Amino acid sequence: MITNPIKKVTLTCSSCNTSIRFPLPDDINAIEDLRDTFEHLECPHCRTKFHAGNVANAIADYNIAIKKINSCKNQHDIVLE
Repeated sequence: MITNPIKKVTLTCSSCNTSIRFPLPDDINAIEDLRDTFEHLECPHCRTKFHAGNVANAIADYNIAIKKINSCKNQHDIVLE
């Protein structure tokens, strides 16, 4: 099981296959703030909209969960499989 937060995301255009890579901030609130950016982002090559606002929310939720799991691992002797 992966127990590291997501640090980067790559969005790939479904029309022309152009990719845009974003480094993600460590702050969960800053990741959630990227929602509007991802939702309104256009491919720089063909101008197709990504409509990927839900990606930022999902990454923030995942990183919060990983932080909680890692906290439990540090407090208890557990193995995740």
